[in-house]
Amino acid sequence: MKFFHRHLGWMLSVFLAVSLIGCAGGGSSSASGSDRSVGQRTDDQALETKVKAALLQAKDVSGTAIQVEVLRGEVQLSGFVKSKAEIQRAIEVSRGVSGVKNVINKMSIRS
Repeated sequence: MKFFHRHLGWMLSVFLAVSLIGCAGGGSSSASGSDRSVGQRTDDQALETKVKAALLQAKDVSGTAIQVEVLRGEVQLSGFVKSKAEIQRAIEVSRGVSGVKNVINKMSIRS
């Protein structure tokens, strides 16, 4: 028991150091772009918000039915819409947002 108490502080220090090193590693290594910096992720999140807002403001687009994902300035639109014209308009609106490099269409027409 005396051994345990004597080395408890040292073991806690090692545990804390290992934990901090693990946190500094950047999290998971999923395919969602974990190699991006915090700044790049923040930029993508801000761009995603701008695109969503633009789609919600467009009168001829069902902004709530379209999901938006952004990776390195590339916008992917998905979801179900009413017509091909709505798909084209959503793409047009998204391309009009400053910072959008490309738009990928994964939207489907609701039948």
